Amino acid sequence: MSVDRVFVGWDRPCLHAAVDQLVRQFARGRQLDLEKVVIVLPGARAGRRLIELLVARAERDGLCLIPPLTETPGTVPEQLYDASRTPAGDVARMLAWVVALEAAEPDALACVFPRRPAADDFEGWCSLAGLCERLHRELAGDMLTFANVALRGSELPDFNEQDRWQALETARRLYIARLGELGLADRHEERIAAVERHACRTEKTIVLLATPELNLIVRRMLEQVAERVSVWVFAPEDLAERFDEFGCTRVEAWRDAVIALRTEQVEIVERPSDQAAAVLRAIAGYGGRYAASQITVGVPDEEVVPYIEQQLEQHALEAHHAAGLPVARTGPFRLLAVASQYVEHRRTGDFAALVRHPDVETWLDMADDGITALDKFTAEHLQAVLRPDALHSFAEPAPLGSVHRRIEQWLGGLGDRQPLAEWAEPLLELVLTVYGGRTLDRNDAAQRVVIQACEAIHAVLQQCHSLDPRAGPVLDAATALWLVLRLAEGESIAVPPRRDAIELLGWLELSHDDAPALIVSGFNEGLVPDSINAD
Repeated sequence: MSVDRVFVGWDRPCLHAAVDQLVRQFARGRQLDLEKVVIVLPGARAGRRLIELLVARAERDGLCLIPPLTETPGTVPEQLYDASRTPAGDVARMLAWVVALEAAEPDALACVFPRRPAADDFEGWCSLAGLCERLHRELAGDMLTFANVALRGSELPDFNEQDRWQALETARRLYIARLGELGLADRHEERIAAVERHACRTEKTIVLLATPELNLIVRRMLEQVAERVSVWVFAPEDLAERFDEFGCTRVEAWRDAVIALRTEQVEIVERPSDQAAAVLRAIAGYGGRYAASQITVGVPDEEVVPYIEQQLEQHALEAHHAAGLPVARTGPFRLLAVASQYVEHRRTGDFAALVRHPDVETWLDMADDGITALDKFTAEHLQAVLRPDALHSFAEPAPLGSVHRRIEQWLGGLGDRQPLAEWAEPLLELVLTVYGGRTLDRNDAAQRVVIQACEAIHAVLQQCHSLDPRAGPVLDAATALWLVLRLAEGESIAVPPRRDAIELLGWLELSHDDAPALIVSGFNEGLVPDSINAD
């Protein structure tokens, strides 16, 4: 059964055309009921913007809006099947891979990892586990396993990697078995199983809104609910042959397409700083025709974002990065990171960094004489590792001795090695001690970042706390902190846009953006799309 395709044209912004289509198709009298509609968009930002436009339209036309659910291609599969077992979270998957790699015969994995981490090198094992998890996720998206790579690769000339991929398949099977022992399932394996059992079902209408690409697993799932799928293509109908049944681009059909860009619209530069300067020149070239909120900068290369932000800031222009602020750049994350270093090494420099952390200063209510005493102590004693007995030379009530005691009391619960699940409460207490007594306002941008960073860390700690006792390794405090931070650092905090800010977007979001002025920085092969070659 084929899906229904609708061509909404591209003579106006995609999301505005989508709102018109939703009203035409689903409005009944004064009711716009989209409760049973799932709209799939390339990114979360487009979903948020679509809801904003729907709310504005409902207010304008006097409609009672029940909003739809918005998903991305990476999250929509869970709307289409019922998992047979509880999906494993990030922590459980990481630990299952560690157990699988440790359990595999050393000789079996030697062709992949010639140098195995030492038995007590937990961080090393986690690094290998992260690599295996990423490869497994990429392949499962196209319904492949490591064994499939070995088999299909053997059909290629000069392919001599069968042993390596078969070794990874051995580890994958141990990983799946380990999750099974814990009553958990790998989400990607569950998706594949649902397709193979023809178990995909939904009572909702699935709208694919200008999704340029879908991996194989999503396609197979949608095929099983094709009668519930509607594909809205952001293009005129006379270009229908350039899109497949799911509205994804047919690459070969676009090879000879003429793109109406004039030579003066393209500027060739070299370094990231040059790209940022070129962006600024382009904005200046608008001559004030557009407000900041009417300008979008597409940044396919995330590494260029800080350069553009800095350039804009130097010229009194606000920037809003739609991808959000990485948790790793927030105060609570940095606090735990330096606490981990101090707990492990007891270095004077780590103690100084901990005391100088702005949130610790606020918690300790430190006066300037405390920092002065610390500087004086560091200069006079030159200790690489902090010796508390050296602090005895400060007579009471010397501020430095008091600060040291409070820090040690704060870290006092981080003692002996224990299972990871048992570390959740002591590590949460570290955060609560510093932030729990503060009144934080979600309406304040800076305080909202602190709240959301604490929530991201708490979410990881909740996963740790709920671990099956058989799943968690026995760790010291510093290693437990390292693991929590590693799993939290990939999260981002959504920063609400400001009306006077220039939007910075990733390339997949650009076709759904409705700003009248667009500058694209670094639309290079290898970045669009990104390439994975080393494996």
